[in-house]
Amino acid sequence: LYIYTYIYLYIDISSIEETTEQKDRAVANHFCSSMASSSAVAAPAIAAAPAASSSRSRKNVAPEALLSGLFQNFAAFQAQARDIQKHSKIGVDPGQALNLLAQYSCRFAEPLLAARKEIRENVILRGKSTESTRNMYDYLGINLAVWELMHELTLSTAISPVKLLQWYRRHWLEEDVRTWWQEGSKVAGESEALAPKSKLWEIAVRLALADQPAEVLALLKRAGSNTRNSQLERVCDFLQQVCTLESLGKARGTDRLNFLQDIGHIKDAARILLNESPKDHPSRAILEVYAGCSRAAYDQGEDIAAKYARTWLEDFIFSHAWVWPDLPRNELRDLLQVVAGRHEKEEIDTMDKIQYAVVAQDLPMLFSLTDSIPDMFPLYFITHFVDILFYAGRMPAAEGPAGVSHRDRYLIQYAKELSKHSNRAVRKMGLEYLKYGTEDPCFEALKEMLREFCASAETDEEMTEALEILHELDLLYSIGGEECLSRSNRLRSEGKMGGCLRWACQANLLVGGDRSKDYLISELLDDIASKEDEFNSLLAALTPLRTDEPLKKYPPQELEEMLAPITGARAAGVRSGRLYFLVQYARCRSLRLSAQPASVWAPELVELLVSGAAGPASLRRQILEEELLPVLEEGGSILATDEALNLMWYVQQVQTDPLARLRLTWPVERTHQVMGLCLSNSILQEKLPGSHKAATPPLPGLGDASKMFGPGLKA
Repeated sequence: LYIYTYIYLYIDISSIEETTEQKDRAVANHFCSSMASSSAVAAPAIAAAPAASSSRSRKNVAPEALLSGLFQNFAAFQAQARDIQKHSKIGVDPGQALNLLAQYSCRFAEPLLAARKEIRENVILRGKSTESTRNMYDYLGINLAVWELMHELTLSTAISPVKLLQWYRRHWLEEDVRTWWQEGSKVAGESEALAPKSKLWEIAVRLALADQPAEVLALLKRAGSNTRNSQLERVCDFLQQVCTLESLGKARGTDRLNFLQDIGHIKDAARILLNESPKDHPSRAILEVYAGCSRAAYDQGEDIAAKYARTWLEDFIFSHAWVWPDLPRNELRDLLQVVAGRHEKEEIDTMDKIQYAVVAQDLPMLFSLTDSIPDMFPLYFITHFVDILFYAGRMPAAEGPAGVSHRDRYLIQYAKELSKHSNRAVRKMGLEYLKYGTEDPCFEALKEMLREFCASAETDEEMTEALEILHELDLLYSIGGEECLSRSNRLRSEGKMGGCLRWACQANLLVGGDRSKDYLISELLDDIASKEDEFNSLLAALTPLRTDEPLKKYPPQELEEMLAPITGARAAGVRSGRLYFLVQYARCRSLRLSAQPASVWAPELVELLVSGAAGPASLRRQILEEELLPVLEEGGSILATDEALNLMWYVQQVQTDPLARLRLTWPVERTHQVMGLCLSNSILQEKLPGSHKAATPPLPGLGDASKMFGPGLKA
């Protein structure tokens, strides 16, 4: 992996090409403006998301490790860049900006390399490869080649002829060099190896063009081991002294002037030897590689690159490395045009066009081509590739009727692709990408995907995670309430009444703004109470596991935990009388079913009835006629005197209600007898010595009990 981890962080201020200071300043200026435009996600006006420029259907699915690695690098750069912009009062330092972008670009390649290595070692070499994995392996190699070429031409401060030749040899010549060496070793052992028309000379020239002087020297020495040839000896002595371009590049780093001086010495030595060599000797071609040629000879196609290059790309690389190593990066397009003119009849494919667009820095053409072959250039590659170019200030202006930038267009497409992934963590990455968009369509796409993310939550933890993202983006109150209510309805349809109530309470806190709309909970409870199965499930959900908690404590701890506000919601309790009524009834019911004495739970039921808590009518009738009156009829001291009086007052109000909102089924006479018996027992109990039964204050305006129940009733 070392070949991809190079990065030089020092700026060459003495370059002959466009000054590094100007280049750095341009990158830094765009870096500043880019970070300023994406430093915060505000709530913009609604705008239509851009349509994709082409249909990007893919057959290959990227490994999650690759997606995660790319995202971590992306998020780390965005955070680091914003931090630099935030703390920089006088603007971003040009060198710092360029170095940061170069590191971001280099780290982008690491997950791609790791994924390719994983496929090779654990799939291909083990004989488990399929067409899909083989394609992905090849496509990752192509992606890396395109990225590295763009990196060298855009962000690298290293010497371009060295890096471009290394790039070409690594990606396109590696197998050829191996083949040439094998064939050359075979030919060098033949008796006619040094004959003028021997294939050895062509192989030696091609190895020299590939920056392999040691291999050329080894072949020539082997071929001439049984003969004495003065010309061959001089060439071998020369090759013995020649350094590779790669070693010169490493030695000089970004010191371009000294590098060109070293190249000049090699050229001078090669030209002297070339002038002294016989004109018909085949070794002259090897010397021509290092001697270069004049502009006139190059225009006539007499240079070594024109003679031996097999493609336009090879011609371009060899011309820059061996003929024009002093050509600055900003003039490479001129060289490209000359080379293209020399290969007008060459048939080129889409990959050739892509590499041509990269060298020519024709980005509209480049992205048009990559969009036409989405399997080879998937969104996980092209989105990050575009992001690097965006911050480097190389992206073209926005396109389309909405004026959406290329960067945001690809961010939206990639985020939507991630939103379809089976892994929820990957879907969350899609949201994170959109958070770093700079335009309205990105924000609208983010809101749409957030709704989908909330709707796809299967557990409370996943829903809470989604709401935390909404809170972070200041969208909790605009979107969160609706999504909580949707989740509540979904859980209700599944018969999960506890979850239904929990998320309805969350929605109640979020949709009400500063004034909580507690009627939302009351209406929900009324509707549930009208359906017997749902109502029984709700009571089961409200029934506490603990029975030792005082009934006077409301809300009980379990309910408090269940209905606790989520992160970011206003910590306001749910003020619903119906909820209070049902919770307290469920607690009393739990005590009754656990065989607790009626004196423990009956007073609380009386308080529920007389306090005005708005319980469902059917439940109030059930409490009175099925739970209170039967135990009071059995006798015994259950209620305090004032509690008994309060219950008598409540029964009187129900029986004389002109609207008949609660219809009792017990006969009136029997009801009155039970009430009288209860009151008598309460009075007698309180007069017994040592009785300390607490009494609740009488309700205001009760007056004489006979007035409540009418004349003729005797206690």
